[in-house]
Amino acid sequence: MTLTSTLRCVELFAGIGGFRIASDALGLETIFANDWDPYASRIYRSAHGTLNFHEGDIHTLIDQIPEHDLLTGGFPCQPFSYAGHKRGVDDARADTMSAICQVLSSRRPRAFALENVRSLLTLKHGAHFKILLSRLAATGYSLEWRVLNAMDAGLPQNRSRILFIGAPSDAFPPYTLLGDE
Repeated sequence: MTLTSTLRCVELFAGIGGFRIASDALGLETIFANDWDPYASRIYRSAHGTLNFHEGDIHTLIDQIPEHDLLTGGFPCQPFSYAGHKRGVDDARADTMSAICQVLSSRRPRAFALENVRSLLTLKHGAHFKILLSRLAATGYSLEWRVLNAMDAGLPQNRSRILFIGAPSDAFPPYTLLGDE
């Protein structure tokens, strides 16, 4: 792949295509997208077409995911939302993280970007957040996370989200914390 090649994206838990809008604006090519919800899938297909869109349970589609450069996804937030039952990783919908980790481990994209609700940080005093970070780190990716608010990006909505960004651990030189020398 040359530096002038188009980066290939996979969008899991696509919903109506939030990451797709950003990918298209940046000139990235979405080569696989997925969502299980029929209503969201219909809107996604209407906005972005049917090419490379796969409706259904991601666990049954993992083998169809092609090699790619960037993995994006807004994995289901209901298990972590204060508006839900707050079952966290004990909710079956949270098992989608295992699919993300499987794709990261098997396809080894150059980077990933994931988002979820801010309440993931504080649910059960951060225990669920720690579990998800541990699972992502076990795939061999270095990761960073930040809480971002859509309002700060100029959108007319006060909507805070956690954004996770990761790249293979060997892509960055090792560093030491102050005092660890």
